[in-house]
Amino acid sequence: MAWTKERLFVLFSMTCAISMVFLNTTLLPIALPTIERELIVSPITLQWIINSYLLSTAVFVIAGGRLGDLFGHRRFFCIGMIVYACASIGGGLAQSGLWLIMSRGIQGMGGAMMSPAAMSILIHVFPLKQRGKAIGIMVAIASLFLSIGPFIGGLFTELLSWRWSFWCNLPIATLGITMTMKSVPKSEKLDEKFDFIGFITTSIGLFCFTLALMQGKSWGWGSPIILTLFFFAVAFIIAARFLDRFAKEPFFDFNLFKNPIFISGTTLIFCSQFILMITVFWPIFFQKVLGYSPIDAGLYTAIATIPLMIVAPISGTINDHFGPRLPIVIGFSLAIFCFVWFFFFSQSHDIHLLTPALLAFGSGIAFVMTPASTTTLGSVPKSKTGVATGMYNMIRFTGATIGVAILGALQYNLQEDAFFKFLKTNRLTSKLDPSHYDGYLADLPAAVEAMDQLSPPIASLVKSSLYKATALAFSWTNLFAGVVALVALLVGAFFFKSVARK
Repeated sequence: MAWTKERLFVLFSMTCAISMVFLNTTLLPIALPTIERELIVSPITLQWIINSYLLSTAVFVIAGGRLGDLFGHRRFFCIGMIVYACASIGGGLAQSGLWLIMSRGIQGMGGAMMSPAAMSILIHVFPLKQRGKAIGIMVAIASLFLSIGPFIGGLFTELLSWRWSFWCNLPIATLGITMTMKSVPKSEKLDEKFDFIGFITTSIGLFCFTLALMQGKSWGWGSPIILTLFFFAVAFIIAARFLDRFAKEPFFDFNLFKNPIFISGTTLIFCSQFILMITVFWPIFFQKVLGYSPIDAGLYTAIATIPLMIVAPISGTINDHFGPRLPIVIGFSLAIFCFVWFFFFSQSHDIHLLTPALLAFGSGIAFVMTPASTTTLGSVPKSKTGVATGMYNMIRFTGATIGVAILGALQYNLQEDAFFKFLKTNRLTSKLDPSHYDGYLADLPAAVEAMDQLSPPIASLVKSSLYKATALAFSWTNLFAGVVALVALLVGAFFFKSVARK
């Protein structure tokens, strides 16, 4: 059956949307040091700028797919694109950290509306024999945008403004909406109910847990508010588990976790997305500690994304011939190699020395994703494929959300503790308050002014201590990510050993 002009237009429209979502995943982290300096925000605020997007996507991705079924995929896709574009305008105009956090959260909501709808539209428009090729083309082009995102982000930040990381979405969204309205036929609406109670309880539980993780250091891990947040997180998740028994189409079907392959597969996806979030902190390290420009930092970060396009097909072939266990073990082994390499060599100012680790990391993630996803979703009955796919995507983004929260908290806490220790153990700096100089690497005015008031020898000691503390914290944060990768490797090796070869 020939590829008609109408189908090509549909494919082009959906590819525009998914490429925009993929691009924004890797575009903004390069600009974080510049945003920190221009908007004068804290490291925790920077983490929220990333995590508001991930958390919003995690919460709404199941709802987006389900509501698209109920109200029509074309309509929901266009609404999602409009929401994404409006949030991009807001992000580009942001004058404060809170403004940017809210814009990113709304962006995530729009992306969660678009992504499931785009996949459903392609499935409905293309016949079975063309469907796989169409989806493959869309994912391949979107992956290209994912790979070049760090470099483009560096170009925007250094040559124009970090705000163009948001404004670049507007022409893509305009083109996507126009083509969708002209080419995509109206889809049928399902006469079913949406599990609002399950959606609300799961969302509140996830939000409380993430908020507690990210604010634990600043509010105090033993403070009443943090303990209350953890209590509500557990309480609402338990409530969601109890109430899903009464829903005809539960928002989050906990019964799927009785399947050992599904629970081990989602654990692998959670861990892979968790460790993937270390890439949020690499550009910050490259710029603040190694002294690279945004363009160079983006280029070096992009090294880790290039293997995604090359290795993914190889991983799929190995999975088809030998089953999922081998590529998963290879993938997490490469990730562990990367983190151990970073632990020993990240404080070297020679970026070429870090290139093997960057390539190993990108290859490792690519080896894991295809076999983990196909095996996990292939282990559930066909009648549960829809809800399983939604849960899979939610767990994927939840892993990323918690990854940013825990890795960010670890980096910030270790850096603060090491800086305090370095200053207090030196007789010449022991009476200084470390908090006065925390923002120096980001060129925050207050920290720069405090540093300028010191005598040159003392200022040199403080700067050296700050650089050493940041590098030390970065090394240990990477090693912790390596431990998570090791846990995932053991899960994959043990639970997937019984999966038959294909």
